[in-house]
Amino acid sequence: MRRPALWTATLFASGIWASYFVHVPVLFLWIAATACLMAACIAWMRRRSEHPAGQILFALMVFMAGAFRYAGVTQDLPGNHLSRFPDFGERVALTGRVADEPDVFAEKVRIILEAREVAWEGNRAEVFGRVLVTVKEGADDIGFGDLVTVRGRLRQPEPARNPGAFDYRTYLERRGVSALLSVRKRESIQRLEKGEARAFFSGVVLPIRRSIRSTVDRNLLGAPAALLKGLLLGEKHALPKEVRAAFNRVGVSHVLAVSGLHVGLIAGIFFFVFRLFGLTRRRATWVTVAALIVYVFVVDLRPSVVRASVMAGLILIAFTIERDTDLWNVLGVAALIILLIGPQSLFDVGFQLSFGAVGSIALLYTPITGAIHRVFGKPTKTWMQWVVAAVSVSAAAQIGTGPFVALYFNRLPLLSVAANLIVVPTIGIIVTLGLLACAFGFWLVPFATALNALNWAFLSGLIGVVQALSKIPRTSLPVPSPSPMFFAGYYGAIALILWSQKFPPVRKVLLFLALFGINVYIWKDVFREDRLEVVFLDVGQGDALFLRFPNGRTMLVDGGPRTRYFDAGKYVLAPFLRHQGIRKIDIVAPTHSDNDHIGGLVSILEEFPVAHVLDSGQYADSWTDDRFYELVEEKGIARHIVSAGDSLIGLGGVGAFVLHPAPKFVSQECDAPMGRNNTSVVLRITYGGTSLLLTGDAEREAERFFLGWKDRLPTTVLKVGHHGSSGSSGRAFLNAVRPEIAILSVGAWNRFGHPSKEVLKKLNEVGAKIYRTDRMGAITVEVGEGWMKVRTMLPMGKGKGEK
Repeated sequence: MRRPALWTATLFASGIWASYFVHVPVLFLWIAATACLMAACIAWMRRRSEHPAGQILFALMVFMAGAFRYAGVTQDLPGNHLSRFPDFGERVALTGRVADEPDVFAEKVRIILEAREVAWEGNRAEVFGRVLVTVKEGADDIGFGDLVTVRGRLRQPEPARNPGAFDYRTYLERRGVSALLSVRKRESIQRLEKGEARAFFSGVVLPIRRSIRSTVDRNLLGAPAALLKGLLLGEKHALPKEVRAAFNRVGVSHVLAVSGLHVGLIAGIFFFVFRLFGLTRRRATWVTVAALIVYVFVVDLRPSVVRASVMAGLILIAFTIERDTDLWNVLGVAALIILLIGPQSLFDVGFQLSFGAVGSIALLYTPITGAIHRVFGKPTKTWMQWVVAAVSVSAAAQIGTGPFVALYFNRLPLLSVAANLIVVPTIGIIVTLGLLACAFGFWLVPFATALNALNWAFLSGLIGVVQALSKIPRTSLPVPSPSPMFFAGYYGAIALILWSQKFPPVRKVLLFLALFGINVYIWKDVFREDRLEVVFLDVGQGDALFLRFPNGRTMLVDGGPRTRYFDAGKYVLAPFLRHQGIRKIDIVAPTHSDNDHIGGLVSILEEFPVAHVLDSGQYADSWTDDRFYELVEEKGIARHIVSAGDSLIGLGGVGAFVLHPAPKFVSQECDAPMGRNNTSVVLRITYGGTSLLLTGDAEREAERFFLGWKDRLPTTVLKVGHHGSSGSSGRAFLNAVRPEIAILSVGAWNRFGHPSKEVLKKLNEVGAKIYRTDRMGAITVEVGEGWMKVRTMLPMGKGKGEK
């Protein structure tokens, strides 16, 4: 078999992927894999390994082994595993050993704890699993290997609660972390015994890691120091957010991850130094491979580093024993090692981008270089050849990983190929100087200081250039998350283009498929049934609704809160809109000026073009209100003040009638006469025989007014007023509305006690089916002619913190 490692890794990864989607008992997978292995061995002993039957049996065995490995990690968990803890949300005393060196931030310390025992409410049990402990103040003395008891509230990590949101629970589960525990002060942690770290970590890994940090911090401060530590150790948490955002916008954030460039430089420096000290080529190779293994542990076994180190080590060994290497085979070995150690790495964005980039370069570098030569001619000067090579590498990586970048970041950088011509060589200089400074920092401190001083100029210059490039308008293109069909079509097209060069008859097939795909893309919306889509986003204690009308126009009603710690516009609405492929919002309608409704809209107006703003005209003295209307004026957004009796038009056949506010509730010069909640813009949306009543924070005073609308009140879907507080949803109002579905936008563990038990009782009495964002995440209502569908991000269950 040609390239056996590549095919083995592909089959193993396919088994993992299948096991992720189809849950099969671990025992069955073990039996199937063992049976296939035995049959393959029998075929091999009978010298039929080259027979198709023998190869099929071997392929099935590897596939089953991948499925078994993944299922064993994710399904076959002991009964006392922390993920099965029955009382998340309770205060506990958790005992465990610190499993890695704590991450120290300016404002907190994060500790990974290998749990051993948990005590709560008179119960005590042995447990298994890892917990991420966050300490707000003074835990710098806690070290790797310490046995500690932490007292606090044990929580499960949050899953993705909105479309396009980051799935923190899955992210931590793939790193073996099953629970979270946060404490404010050091007094909540009791150290039972000093660390007993393994000799390799305490004697080799930790001293090297600390020495690198010490050498950097000795002479560098701020963003340059954070960037260098990120490049050498992969520690990006200290890098200022604005610097990281600039690298992302320009499309060069890949250099912030320790990967092939860094490992190649390290291997080259070590090999050169060892040869300089008189070691033979063979001994220098093995010592360099050993150094790479140590470095992999120093940077905490990151997939990109493992991949690059395995590849570098194999290439060095092949060079030493004078054997040819096949890049695809080497890549397969690296993938197989990573997936055997941690099968969940297959779904890690770093794994996918790292292997995708290398595979794309191996596949596309030569065709792209050939295309450049055909268009511009083959360069004769060495520097021009280097430029062509750099452009080809960058373009190949971007073409190959483009769909994954779109999937995870909803943006495609437009300057990355050009920017890499500056950034990548500069990173090479920075990493080289940083490594040399760290090496000499052990015994020749003045020389290390001089190297750091020189490196400061390159670091500061690089940050300045990237930030300047990031300020160029439209440096990246917002894109929706691509579908599985897009992935299949995109990579299928690349494969066909490459094959058509070797097999000319394929060109006709390629042309047919391209035309067919274009027709499907153009006509798919023509045959799609018109529908109204309403998404009640989970923004915690606040409101935010997104509406997409049958004619494609969009509307945001409220935007959730904006506080010192959380901005719903930045962290919920903007990712959702990018995920949906929304580049412009037609209407933004804050129901009223309370922060939990208008706060998040400030970030939306800062980032997205908006055509119209609708509001009640009520005056409010707050920063969010002032900033919101400053942006409306600065950006020339058309503002419309609406009141009871108005209608909205141009919404693709959707009726939108304003039931409230009546003029007597609103003042444009002072505080609202009956409270700001009762100035809420109340909309009745109708389409296809279905109606939705969006009530903002309207309370009983407002409800008594719009009881007068009578025939306009019966509603299919009611957005319950004021998060279900006892001051809203009066009995007379609910009897007039008679909703089939009641949706509560409410924050978990909110200090107001929303929703009121009394309101829930009344909703049940009128026969409404209740949906809550604190329990179910975002709630999507789709409406067509004569039909309605409701779906939720999370299955119905207990609210957070509830038993």
